[in-house]
Amino acid sequence: MARGRLRRYARAALVVVDEVGYLPVTREECHLFYQFVAARYERASTVITSNKAFSDWAELFHDPVLVSAVLDRLLHHSTVINIKGHSYRLRGKLPPLADGIPSRDGIGQEAAHGTP
Repeated sequence: MARGRLRRYARAALVVVDEVGYLPVTREECHLFYQFVAARYERASTVITSNKAFSDWAELFHDPVLVSAVLDRLLHHSTVINIKGHSYRLRGKLPPLADGIPSRDGIGQEAAHGTP
């Protein structure tokens, strides 16, 4: 991450990172995400949304040690809001299947899983 951009993100009062885990990430991107989280740690507020459980982040970020360091910083002094249920965006758009979960037809996991 360019140093100037990292400094700008580090100084913002609030940064929202939406849909962590929605797209695959490279090892380099994992390290950049750690740098971002570490730069903001105990300095400013960060909101992370994801449809992946924290236990799935090691696979997502390719490195359990790195994930441990990221989660350590994210979860210290944090409030985790776990929303379970069907996707609000899909409400009324897709018919429910036999198990009550809306048909996704290739749509992301948010229809089936809560947001950690």
